[in-house]
Amino acid sequence: MKKNIFALTFFTFAATAGLFFLLSNVLIKFETADARALSDEKIKNAIYKVLPQINKNLENSDDIALIYNMETLKKTKSVAAVFILDKNNNVIIHNIADEIHTLKTGAPYDAARDSKDVLFQRNLPQSGETLLSVPLAKENTLICVLTDKDIAKTLKIRYYTIGSAAALLIAVILYLLAKLFVLLPFNRTKKALEKQSAQDIKDGKYDEITDIFVTENEKYNRQITALENNNENLSEIIEYYFSLSGSKHLAFIILNSANNIVYAYDSTQEFLKKDFTKDSNILEAVAAPEILKLVNMAHGKPGYEVIDNILNHKVAVVSIGNKESISGTIIKVV
Repeated sequence: MKKNIFALTFFTFAATAGLFFLLSNVLIKFETADARALSDEKIKNAIYKVLPQINKNLENSDDIALIYNMETLKKTKSVAAVFILDKNNNVIIHNIADEIHTLKTGAPYDAARDSKDVLFQRNLPQSGETLLSVPLAKENTLICVLTDKDIAKTLKIRYYTIGSAAALLIAVILYLLAKLFVLLPFNRTKKALEKQSAQDIKDGKYDEITDIFVTENEKYNRQITALENNNENLSEIIEYYFSLSGSKHLAFIILNSANNIVYAYDSTQEFLKKDFTKDSNILEAVAAPEILKLVNMAHGKPGYEVIDNILNHKVAVVSIGNKESISGTIIKVV
């Protein structure tokens, strides 16, 4: 039951997390578009604000002030790069030093250089970024490369964290509810039935409910105990035991403490006389006197099997009890 609850909790977590993942992607898509539109407006306003200063810096060849103004633009959200192209598409200044004096080729850069429109906008198909350009003094062009990758990354972290936490919370709540309303009542019922079954075994009862809560070996042991508690004779107990073990015997004899036969059969008809009767003494019923020697030896070693070959058969004898008080003897021929 506990494993089933864990499996249900894990499945619920996985299903809920998957649902939140799909929902998060939809929300991220819409919010990224809204955030990008808002960011574009901010960068356009920032360009309008610093554009006169950038033109003035170009006229005065003030590179330090120019870099400062470009860094101001770069700090705006969603701006990936800021640089200035001359009329030949050479980068004369860039927020990344390694990009200075490189050549920008391609239709988007050519169109930006040739456009006279302020805030001319073109898409860069390979990277998915947007190029925003502004004509400057001395036939130069200001380029701002815009991207929504940082926006999407921030939104993914936010929504995935919230979704995972919500899925985990739902799974924990489900586990606690299942434990409270399913597992605990089940365990209480199980313990009550186990206690009742143990009492039934003690009282000699053995039914289907008891079967649910005991292993096979326990069933055998408890059944034998039940037989003993019911004062069943020694033959029934041992007969039951050997029926469980699946052993096959050519002859099987049980003697009580007085060496009288309480149970016996002999399929060989070589070890017991044909006219023997139950309760007769082994001395009178035995047809193979060699068995008596084994019985005497077994009485001297209670609990140990004494084995010998008699009439080309393996004969094993074991006594139950102790040397002072032998309660019974088992003779097996295989």
